Amino acid sequence: MVKIGRRVKKLLTVEILHIHFGLQYDSTFTFLIPLRHFFNIFNDYRTVICGMQTFTFTRANNDANCFIVKEKTPSSNTTVKMDIQNVELKIKKIYPESGIKEKLLEGVAANNSIIMPYRQWDVQVKTLAAGAISDAWVVKTTSHVESPRYVIVCFQVEKLDKLKKDPTYFDHINITNIKLSLNVESFPTERMRLNFDNNDYNEAHFRYTEFQSSYLNCSEKRPILDYDVFKERTLFVIDCSRREENERPSTVDVRLEIEAAQGFPENTRAYCIIIHDCIMEYLPLDNIVNNLKA
Repeated sequence: MVKIGRRVKKLLTVEILHIHFGLQYDSTFTFLIPLRHFFNIFNDYRTVICGMQTFTFTRANNDANCFIVKEKTPSSNTTVKMDIQNVELKIKKIYPESGIKEKLLEGVAANNSIIMPYRQWDVQVKTLAAGAISDAWVVKTTSHVESPRYVIVCFQVEKLDKLKKDPTYFDHINITNIKLSLNVESFPTERMRLNFDNNDYNEAHFRYTEFQSSYLNCSEKRPILDYDVFKERTLFVIDCSRREENERPSTVDVRLEIEAAQGFPENTRAYCIIIHDCIMEYLPLDNIVNNLKA
């Protein structure tokens, strides 16, 4: 249960799919959200897990990015606070027959490692220099096991910790080209040549619409953002999942080259979401989880 101020309770909206939301008249609300939205491992790893697991949730320092405040009389002194009163975790349990249960317990008693592969989402953030029309961003160096499969780049201007700004909107900031470099390989191989002033951003929207079918390995394409809305919530998606696997180096340098038609606005933050393979080793008897990077 979460308590909020009465003046903003009618303005709450939830746009993530499969979230059940209920608003009460006593300034409280409840919602139910699938755990896979917090831990992507449950999107990829569908096998039953034995033993006991511990989930750790880290909350932001403030709640400013959880609300949108709209007032008839604007005030700079408006504050909003969200108090979490109760959290419940509902998990499906399987009770196997005695023969299968005995075999499972033998594996737990022997402390046999369980390998859990999945795709992890890693977020990197950088503040762009105001007035510059290009930026060379050395994002990170990672192991070949955690080499990027997809990279999503987006920008926000003056939205961090701003109660009256919608944090679900991303700004295109007149980007003309974005290039991803993984060591000596570049994606895409050709310049994008985008022009948002002329509504010419077909390539960026096409790559966004192709992401769903590629990521889920299916033919279905149901993008949430159509061509017009995409301009207001621009996400630049780069698919690098079909790299050459032979002679892969031990480390991968992830770099971004960003170009714009106009200088970057003040207080522009660039977000780089790296989706990469991750392999965890789970020891059920010791209740230890190791991240395998080699």
